[in-house]
Amino acid sequence: MKAKRLSIFIFLAISTWAFEGHGQVTINQSSFLRASAQVDSAYTPSQTTVSLPAEGSAQYWDYSTLSYNYVYLYTYLDAAQDPAFNNAFSKISSSFSFQAFQTQGWNYDGMDANEWYAVGRTTRDSAFSITAISGGANDSLFFPASTEAYGGRTDYMKFPTTYPDQWTQTRTEITPFALTVGAFALNHTPGEGKRTQIETREIKGYGKLTIALADGSPSQTLDVLLLKVQRTSIDSFFLGGSLAPAPLMAAFGINQGMSVY
Repeated sequence: MKAKRLSIFIFLAISTWAFEGHGQVTINQSSFLRASAQVDSAYTPSQTTVSLPAEGSAQYWDYSTLSYNYVYLYTYLDAAQDPAFNNAFSKISSSFSFQAFQTQGWNYDGMDANEWYAVGRTTRDSAFSITAISGGANDSLFFPASTEAYGGRTDYMKFPTTYPDQWTQTRTEITPFALTVGAFALNHTPGEGKRTQIETREIKGYGKLTIALADGSPSQTLDVLLLKVQRTSIDSFFLGGSLAPAPLMAAFGINQGMSVY
């Protein structure tokens, strides 16, 4: 059974780590002011309608009149000495989901003179009863602790980056598990989930940006690049070295060719 998760979502992000030269905005590693230990924040506006930024050169994006309902904080820790990966720059606590089940761990990124990129992840031991799904009193799903360097590549930002650069890359993520389901004669049978993630990043414009700060006052005007990201994920599940059987995957709500948008 192969579940194709066309989890395609597009979002727009504006990079505020840039310098301007000859009217164009370019990001180099030296101008990418990101510390290995820092807190990123994201705000949800109280307005019901917010215009997407216009694309193109020499734009001015004014979001200084927005007000905010919620703030989300993302805390990154320095990972240079972390034994999990010798090329890690920072890490962030994360949860990894399979349907209603979540296992905790860390996501790692790296940085060098050429790019800021995804490195890999670690996960902790997690065990769940699946009696409500499969019916067996002793049925369970177990995720063992793992350390996984991603296959392939995802560069969050390349150095240098300028308008109208773009790049498409593919990486794979492997999640090992063990499954016990009496009705299928499975007893701690090893399996894995394989996610193939295809990501396209496009610099869609450059210009100047003003945003509303948390206290409602306008920020200083920033020289920025407009970054558009499109991501597609395709999930496959294997059990005992073969594709997981369709009736079992159906019990978990996963079907051949399943698309999620």
